Amino acid sequence: MPELRREKSSNVAVEEHPTLETEQPASTPPAPSGNGVRSSIASYLWKLSFSILLFVAALHWVDYGELRTITAHPHPSYLFAYILLMFIDRVVMAYKWGLLLEAVGFKRRLGELTLIYYKGTFIGNLLPTSLGGDAIRTYEVVKRGGPFETAVSSIVMERFVGFLSAAILALAGLLLAVPLGLETPVQILLPLGIAFGLGIACLMTVLLGGEFLQRRPGLFGKLPLARKLVKIATSVSGFRSHPGVLYRFFLWSLGEQLLPIVIMYALARGLNLDIPARHLLCIIPVTQFLARIPVSLSGIGLQESVLMGFMSLAGIHPTAAFVLGVGSNIGAILNGLPGAYFYLTDTQRKRR
Repeated sequence: MPELRREKSSNVAVEEHPTLETEQPASTPPAPSGNGVRSSIASYLWKLSFSILLFVAALHWVDYGELRTITAHPHPSYLFAYILLMFIDRVVMAYKWGLLLEAVGFKRRLGELTLIYYKGTFIGNLLPTSLGGDAIRTYEVVKRGGPFETAVSSIVMERFVGFLSAAILALAGLLLAVPLGLETPVQILLPLGIAFGLGIACLMTVLLGGEFLQRRPGLFGKLPLARKLVKIATSVSGFRSHPGVLYRFFLWSLGEQLLPIVIMYALARGLNLDIPARHLLCIIPVTQFLARIPVSLSGIGLQESVLMGFMSLAGIHPTAAFVLGVGSNIGAILNGLPGAYFYLTDTQRKRR
């Protein structure tokens, strides 16, 4: 009888999702290989080393007397606002992700999605890339009955649109710096423009690629992993049927990308740093975009260095920029601690 029930369930799945195959359940994530584990360890060590190198190099420009002055008398109310804004940022991220999941038939409450997002944040802080957090989110969706392809495709779309919105605001920040009288590093405009163009091209490829691959099953039909990738690409292409959702998601992404400006302003005020908001409006989008470059461990070292470089263009002392970078990274770690609680309590519950 149990086998009959599984076969019947598989038939229902095929009727609802014609692209799924019966040999392997769609909700089974591929197991990591030994080479993948070794590659992850090597990546972790490389990024850890690079973060340490950047951090030590940044210390060379720090005035330790000024560092003690900046950190001597923090402003508690602004620091509380800083932590609260980081929590709001996480809730907004969860809400955006929920828009994509709901569009493909997997609807969950905002509180549940926020909890999942916090688990992903905690794991993402531990591992060398944010992919660890994405894997946790995928697992949590599958555990709740969602198809594996649905979980992955929603995260792929989230990443692409988030990248594009970050690139748009970074370009806008550089252009806004000109009328504000800030020195603009024009040499970075071309790489940003190229990155934006590549992002658009990749997004269109992802949206159209699933249909192309589905029409040519012979190209990949004999390879299990390739079949899984075709299913994911097909699921991503399905978002073309929801232009309204993608439009709303893009607008929310732009708004969410603006939150770090407010967050950094609250941190600056909490440390009694008088940095004009208009300067942060130009600088933070650029530094946030560059901090996405996957060469460091959770942006440690890279964010401090980038902030010091760009804030010096606005006449801000490197020590103040360094403190903001360190404070931002500490805040990100603290913001992931609720995820540690959710993750550990869930693990203990499974052992009982």
